[in-house]
Amino acid sequence: MKNVILRYVFYVMIFLIFMILFLPKMNLYYLGLDKLKTNKIILVSHDIEDKLLSFNMNNVMVNYENKNTVKLNRISLCTYIYISKLEITDITFNDRIKDYIPKNIKKLIITYNLMTNPLKIDIESTFTKGKFFGHVDLLERKVVINLDVSHSFIKDYKDLTKKFTKKGEYYSYEYKY
Repeated sequence: MKNVILRYVFYVMIFLIFMILFLPKMNLYYLGLDKLKTNKIILVSHDIEDKLLSFNMNNVMVNYENKNTVKLNRISLCTYIYISKLEITDITFNDRIKDYIPKNIKKLIITYNLMTNPLKIDIESTFTKGKFFGHVDLLERKVVINLDVSHSFIKDYKDLTKKFTKKGEYYSYEYKY
């Protein structure tokens, strides 16, 4: 009986490993592009790498309503058995929105861990005058963002920081969707 259970566990693990290794990442990419297109968002990248455990895009331009809005140096999606990690580096926003959001963001990391908390997606980012971290609570349908920024950031981005509330040493913002 014990051997039968171990054999089934082994087969399930092998199935999961092969499913992740042979996941049709390019098909999911094109499906995602179609979904974004319905919201008038277009990703333009000519350097796409489909690797065994990751999917990478380099030099990505994000167009919203046919206007060049954001430039991303690299997008990397790594999928393991129970952890998925999306990492975006060197995010540069258009000058039109520089008063509302930092123009250059060094790194944005979005992590989903099925084992530790399957109902939560973690977010963290660093930029020149600080960092932010937070999470998306899938059960409560809530986004929580905490800013750890310098005083010069608060002066430069008054429109952004007035939506945040001071909680201890961080500025916090909650949004229900």
